[in-house]
Amino acid sequence: MVFKLTLNLIVFLSCLFVLQSGSPEYDKLADDQKSTNQKLDSSRNAYRDSLKISYIGNMGVLIGCDDRHILIDALHKKYKPDYVFPSKGTVQKLINGDSGIDIALVTHHHKDHFDAVLVSDYLKENDRSIVLGSPQVTEAIAPNSKEISFSNRIKEIAYDGEMHTILHDEIEIRAFKCPHVNATRHRSVQNIAYIIKIKGYSVLHVGDTNWDTARSSFKAQNVIDEKFDAVVLPYWMLLDKSSQKEVLESLTTKQIIATHIPPFLDDAEKKALLANHANIVLFDVLGKQITL
Repeated sequence: MVFKLTLNLIVFLSCLFVLQSGSPEYDKLADDQKSTNQKLDSSRNAYRDSLKISYIGNMGVLIGCDDRHILIDALHKKYKPDYVFPSKGTVQKLINGDSGIDIALVTHHHKDHFDAVLVSDYLKENDRSIVLGSPQVTEAIAPNSKEISFSNRIKEIAYDGEMHTILHDEIEIRAFKCPHVNATRHRSVQNIAYIIKIKGYSVLHVGDTNWDTARSSFKAQNVIDEKFDAVVLPYWMLLDKSSQKEVLESLTTKQIIATHIPPFLDDAEKKALLANHANIVLFDVLGKQITL
C-alpha cells in the first residue's frame, strides 16, 4: 500500500524530529505516552483477567479466566422435565474443544449432571484435558476408555472424607466428599464438592447437597475459613429465610449463584431467592453469564 504524506503530516513529523530526547517538550510527550500506555495495559489486563461464569444447564457451568477454563456438570442431555439441559449444539461445541477447556469436573453420576458417553467423547477430542470424579463416575467412563487411550486422564477422587488436591495447567482443584441431599433415598450416591483456584480467583461448587449434609463437610474441610469469589449452590439451599444465617456462618463469598432451578419454578420462589440474598444471581436462562 502506498501512503502519500500530506503537508500537515510533513509539518508534524518535522516538529516531532525537533523534539529530541532530553528536551522538556520531548520528555513531557514521552511521559504522557507512557502514562497512556500504562492505562491501556491496565485496562487490557483487567479485561483479560476477569472471571467469567456461564450457565450451561441444570448445575452445569463453564468457568473461564484468560486462557484457562473449567467445566462442571455440563456434559449431560435431556433427562426429565424437572431439569434444564444444554442443547445438542452447546454440548457438541464443548466436546469439540471450542472453549479450550482444561478440566472437566463431575460432582456425581446422576443423569442431570453427567453422561458417560459424552464425557468419553470429550476426552477423545481434548487430549490435554482431564476429568475428575468419584469412583462411581470413573467406573461409568471406564468401559469407553478401554477402546480409546484416555484412561490416564481420568482422575478418581476417593470418597473418603479427606481433602484431595489436583494441579493441572496452573489450576488448583480441591475436592472433598459432600453427601447428596435426601440421604435416605440417595445414601449410596457419591457427591463431590470442588474448590477451584484459577488465576487468583476461588470458586466453590457443591453439587447436589443441602445444609444438613454440607454443614459438617464444610466444617471438616475448613471451608468456613475460605474466601470465595463465587459459590455455586442448588436453589433449594437458598429458598428459606434461614439460609441467610447458613450462608453467613458457613461461607464467605462475593457472589452466590443459584442453580438446579427447574423450568417451572414460579415467580414467587424466584423473588424469595432474590429477597433472601443481596449478592445472588439466578442461573435460570441458558447462556447466562456473570463477570467478576
